[in-house]
Amino acid sequence: LPWDTLTGGEPVITRIELDAPVLDLPALLRWQASRPKTPFKLPTLTKGIEVVDGTIRDTAFMLTKLALHLPRLQAGEPAEAGVSMRLASGNLQMDFQGKLTAATPGLQSAFTLDGSGALLQKPQPLPFKIAMRGSYRSEDTTTIAITAPTFKLAGTSPLPDIQGKATFALADAMTLAFEGELARWPADWPGLPQPLSENTGAMAVKLDYRGAADFGDPLSLRVDRDQTHVAASLRLAEMQ
Repeated sequence: LPWDTLTGGEPVITRIELDAPVLDLPALLRWQASRPKTPFKLPTLTKGIEVVDGTIRDTAFMLTKLALHLPRLQAGEPAEAGVSMRLASGNLQMDFQGKLTAATPGLQSAFTLDGSGALLQKPQPLPFKIAMRGSYRSEDTTTIAITAPTFKLAGTSPLPDIQGKATFALADAMTLAFEGELARWPADWPGLPQPLSENTGAMAVKLDYRGAADFGDPLSLRVDRDQTHVAASLRLAEMQ
């Protein structure tokens, strides 16, 4: 650290390297709540940050095998990070790796995300690819809201193959909304009623969720084609 940072200057750090760090997120939040309120300041990392084999523990989820590579972080400059991890939340387990870019790093920014991964389940994992373009906003350490006018998910059935626009928010509960096109009705989903079952190709869909972060609560689904409308609810664990 530069001497002026240690004596109260701007938070400028050359580089951070963390090997197998373990973060207790609830303990961190309790500590932060005990601290005086101060304006958010984005630190400068002139040579970035490298995290290998990290773990983040929370009451609702756990991230393991966390790897992060961020070459540089500077306020007002775009940032690009490579990340990979394994997420476990209730019955949900997922591997993910991808690239995240932020136009103006901080509490809010335009962003892009391109990644791939797999839902880990028996008899075999369900691979997927995801691409998002939009913006995020974080009001504090426990809330985040994402708006993505461009959202694409290509998955192996029963995961859907969809593209459209999406919103996401995480606070006391998780909310998710999607509106767009389903490329085809997944083969492992319950069969559609007539007349939709005669043509399971592209159709307009709306998906809404509010509940636990592990998707343990029901999702609502609406499918439209011409004058035919189907409304349904489903639980991801039962679909798996």
